[in-house]
Amino acid sequence: MGILQPKIISIVILAVFTFIIGFWMANQGKPYGVVPFNLHKFSALAMIVLLVVTVLEVHRNSPLVPTQWILVVVTATLFIATLTTGGLLSIEREMPHFLTTLHLILPFLTIISSALVLYHLLLRE
Repeated sequence: MGILQPKIISIVILAVFTFIIGFWMANQGKPYGVVPFNLHKFSALAMIVLLVVTVLEVHRNSPLVPTQWILVVVTATLFIATLTTGGLLSIEREMPHFLTTLHLILPFLTIISSALVLYHLLLRE
């Protein structure tokens, strides 16, 4: 097993955990419980940090090519959009329906983009 595989497995576990807690919270409705809300946010944050550390570690050993950087920037943008919509939806008052729709779609796009980044990193190993 290479050096990236344990990190990638950890990222996948955190992603699955974040999705499960997110779906559970959506089914429970507002107001969100403190424990599930914080578990959801901190697992997402841990996933982001681990992905960034992994990308920077690979880049330090062998610089990324422009197409890989584009994938990293797209993934970072999707993460920011996902966090923003999630943060807005966590506010107690009612939000426009399009934010809910966006927050249902963006996490899947973020995971797909993250998977592409990780795949490209694995190809370099």
